Amino acid sequence: EYLAKGEKRGREKGKKIDFKSAYDLIKKALDAAGLKYTMSTSYLSSVNAPSGLGGYELAEFTNGSRSGWMFTVNGKHGSLSVSQQELKNGDVIIVHYINDYLYE
Repeated sequence: EYLAKGEKRGREKGKKIDFKSAYDLIKKALDAAGLKYTMSTSYLSSVNAPSGLGGYELAEFTNGSRSGWMFTVNGKHGSLSVSQQELKNGDVIIVHYINDYLYE
């Protein structure tokens, strides 16, 4: 389930929101936040800050050769792409930026 600001749990316009993959959920969240981003079906490569905060881009390699966007499902990093990572009800997805994946 995805909750945007002001939405009731699991509802959007009276319908339950189902996501088949992490890609679907991440895309929905970024679109709902109005953020500019670049994402293929395999990887989230950049996200721009809101214009009120400078609109700067935080992208793969912005902070060095081992930096970039990652995601966890229920607190664990996986080895699948965002579109390959299937979701089930109750999964918790966290998208975060790392400066060096060797320390993640």
